[in-house]
Order: sequence, then structure tokens, then C-alpha cells
Amino acid sequence: MLLVANDSTYLTWHLPRLFKAAGAHVTLMAMRKQPLRRSRFVDAFIEIAGTMPERLAAVEAHLATQRYDLVSLSEEPMVEALASRGQPPQWMDWLEPDVARAISSRTNFATWATARDIPMAPGRVCQGPEEAAEWVRTHGASVLKCNHTRGGSGVRLVESPESVPEMWKDVGSPDEFLIQTYIHGPTGTTELVLRRGEVVAWFSTTKERQEARFGSAIMRRFANPPGMAAAVEVVARATCFHGLCGFEWAQDEQTGGLTLLEFISGATAGLRWETYLGVDVPGAIAGVFHAGAIEHRRPQVDWLKSPAPLVCYFPNHLGFAVHRKRSDLRYWLPGSRAVAWRNAGLDDPRALASLTGVLVGAAVRKRAQRARRLVGRITRPLRHRGAPRA
Repeated sequence: MLLVANDSTYLTWHLPRLFKAAGAHVTLMAMRKQPLRRSRFVDAFIEIAGTMPERLAAVEAHLATQRYDLVSLSEEPMVEALASRGQPPQWMDWLEPDVARAISSRTNFATWATARDIPMAPGRVCQGPEEAAEWVRTHGASVLKCNHTRGGSGVRLVESPESVPEMWKDVGSPDEFLIQTYIHGPTGTTELVLRRGEVVAWFSTTKERQEARFGSAIMRRFANPPGMAAAVEVVARATCFHGLCGFEWAQDEQTGGLTLLEFISGATAGLRWETYLGVDVPGAIAGVFHAGAIEHRRPQVDWLKSPAPLVCYFPNHLGFAVHRKRSDLRYWLPGSRAVAWRNAGLDDPRALASLTGVLVGAAVRKRAQRARRLVGRITRPLRHRGAPRA
């Protein structure tokens, strides 16, 4: 199988391990800075470089001559770029043209999903701040979402009609965007393994800690909200997706109702936690490779009757705890009920050493930038004092 990644480990740190456990020969296409190129779970590495369109062109050129049982794109913008063409490439022949258009952007998916009775959060596609302000005036606090943004960078909470223009400008004044009613209650992600629309495995987690509001979660807790199994089946049948994907959701704190927020067309970050929920993800991935009857792997509901443990992302949450919230370091101490060090990849020393080098280098560069700014602030008055007067 082929795994395509950029230089981030947030989505990919766990994937080579899962694919190898599924019995796959793992080829990684990524930038040279990707620490996983040294992983013992990667059988072959192909370097790609440049901007996302340039990397996508390299991937397509490679797939024109090589065939894989499964291609997993961890960069969701790549999937969106391919889907926006209308006619998917041959190696994505399972993707129907209308679904391709739907997953090419947040606005397209919201429109498409609503027409297919997928329980999306109430919202509308807007062509300007005036339309969004009218929505907020009628429906109350809402979330403004731009297309093709990640990590919460293009998402803003709008609490009044008067604040819409400012928030719209803050995210770049997009020509088209999505406005969704804000759901008060827990939010989370459901991880899916699908085979051409058939559910092979799934499980859900709530977001317990994020580096930025509406950003990627760095701490989660296992969950199984009422209605989730039905939502999984609806999404799977509607998209006919093949491979690893997922969706984000919210649960109304008053009614308990479940609504979808958006579809995730690439590999999701939470698949690394499958063993703690009794879901055999490697077995599910092996089921994607092969034809025949599918064993539906779902969360063990009885297990969820006890308090579910927290799961902490390595190295994201550890860095957050060290630099921003020291009290969170308790989750990394021996005896903590949180799942932390057990997923740090201690059995993959070369990848771990490479990741450590990348993190140390980034920290050194950050400190050097701070030092230069400090020196600049100190010396600026001296430079002005010594400058000749006109």
C-alpha cells in the first residue's frame, strides 16, 4: 500500500504501524523532513518536494506506473484537489463524480449531505457577510467556516450579526463560505475504515483538549453517543468511500441529538487508539485489501460503561503540557489513567530519534528568533541615537 504524507506527524505517526500490522508492504511518499521515513514499519521511501500541487503531480506520476491495493492520502487538501476535478483518477475509481464534488470543499459537502438526509448541523452556504449576518440574526450564535483550511485557521465563532463582517475579514474575506448553527455540547471525531461504502470498522472520541479553538485535538476521550452507529451507516452508504476517513460531530447538551459538522476525506488522527476500545483496526485494514465477507468491527459498548480513559497525542500534547499547560504533565506520569507514553513509538527508535531531531531543531530556531527580536528591541534605541541628524 502507498501512504502519502507531508512533513507533519499528527495524522501519520500511527499509520505505518497499523498498515504493517495489517500485513501490508508499506511505501511512504513524503518530504525528506518527515520523521517516518526512518520508521522500521516503512518498507520503501520515495521523496517528494515542493508545494502541495507539485507533490500531488509527483504522486500522480508515480501512480501512473505503479499499482497499489490501497492509497492513503494523509493530506486532505490533496484529496480535495483531486475531487475538485470532477472525474477522479483511475486509482480512485470507487469515488463517484457527485461524491467527488461533495468532498472537494466544506460548502459542497454541506449542500450535498443535506439533500441526502445526512444529519448535518443546520447551516447555509453564503456568498458574503450580509447573508451570514442574516443567518446569525435568525438562528443565533453560529460558526463561520472557510473552504480548504485546517487546524481551526479558517473557523470562527460568530455570536452576533454585528460581528460577522469582522470575522469574515479575519479569515480572508472568502467569496464563498459555510455558516453553521453553533451546537452547545461535546464535539468529537468518528474514525472510519470503509470498503467501497461498507463499514469495516469505526469508533468515536470526544475532543478534550485543543491547541486552538476549533483546532485539532491533542487529547481525546472515548465515547459512543446514542445514534452514532446509525450515523456511521448513513455516511458510509452515501459516500461509498474506500479506505480511511471520518467525520466530525457535535452532540446537543440539552436534547442529546447528534449532528455532523463536516466530513474528513483523509486518514484521521485517532486511529492510533483502536486497541483501547477493542476495535481491531489492522484487521479491518486487511479486510479492505481483500474481497469477501466483511467483519464489522465496532466499539465494545459494555467496556464504555466504565469511565473511559483520556488519550494524549505524542508529541503534540506533551509539547503543549511543557510549554503552555504544565498541569497537564500529570497525564504523562506513571500511574496516570491517561494513555500517553504507550503510543509514543518507543518500539520504533529510528523514527523516534528522527522526530526528536526535528523537534529540537524547531525549538532551537524558535529560541534564536526570540533572541534576535530581543536584541533588536535593545539595540534599536541605540541605533536611532547614533544616527546622523538631517
